[in-house]
Amino acid sequence: MELVNFSMKNLLCLIKVKKNNGPKLIKNMTIAIEPMVSMGSEHVLVQNNGWTAVTVDFSPSAHYEHTVLITDDEPQILTTFKYIEENL
Repeated sequence: MELVNFSMKNLLCLIKVKKNNGPKLIKNMTIAIEPMVSMGSEHVLVQNNGWTAVTVDFSPSAHYEHTVLITDDEPQILTTFKYIEENL
């Protein structure tokens, strides 16, 4: 299988955080990291509802999510694609 014409160059960040300026990640907090993969344009619009993200050319695209637990040491990735990988 060969994947062609997919774009994941720019990741949409709905909450912009500058270094040392923004929400502090503290122990036991969980966050979601949701990249968007598109078969067309890498440019994204957020619709008027403030939540729905679409590519400017309305090409097929998908979000997937990683849930990350903040710990005292290293962040811990809670999600896995093991089921998907085993069934491809």
